[in-house]
Amino acid sequence: MPSDHSIASEFYDGQIGVQFTKRTVEDQLFGLRSDFIAAMHNKLGVKIAHLDDEVINVAVGFNPPLVDTPKERRHVADTLNKIYVESWDNAALGKAIANQGGDPKSLGTLKRLQMILEQLAPSGGIPSLMSPLFVLYDLRVAASHLTSEKAAAQMMKKVTDRLSLQDGSDLQAIYAHLIQELLKTFRTFVELFATSTEITTK
Repeated sequence: MPSDHSIASEFYDGQIGVQFTKRTVEDQLFGLRSDFIAAMHNKLGVKIAHLDDEVINVAVGFNPPLVDTPKERRHVADTLNKIYVESWDNAALGKAIANQGGDPKSLGTLKRLQMILEQLAPSGGIPSLMSPLFVLYDLRVAASHLTSEKAAAQMMKKVTDRLSLQDGSDLQAIYAHLIQELLKTFRTFVELFATSTEITTK
């Protein structure tokens, strides 16, 4: 029996009307991250991410920014970094690099991830695909690290420049563009490593 209430919301459609609602971009991105991890595990025999339960809890509790305040910038930058930067397993990436004959010493986590992906797909345009992850890291430095206002402003300009946004763009614009770039990155990673024939695991 149709409802006599004028409620038009995702919650009502999903919970009362039992209708499937469109996945949010955040859900899509997290799903692509999971697909990428699975594809890499199939290629390497190594799981390149860790802290699964903790990451899920962080992701479930995250909401997109509604206002642009220093506190909200810190929240967005810290949360996205936990999910898409800090969750990579540095030791596992080092092992994967070594298994391919590389040297992971002196490399940070993102650089290790980039190196193993370049080893597996040398012609995959990996540096360009990795760019949004480095932008995300820079956003956290600008929003959360204890630094001078000048240094933070310079880092934010670096973020907006790399996202092809105007200097001084608000958090909503930065967030929306960054999420879209991350979607492109992980979607391409999934396509590349689910089908690549260049990989030879030692």
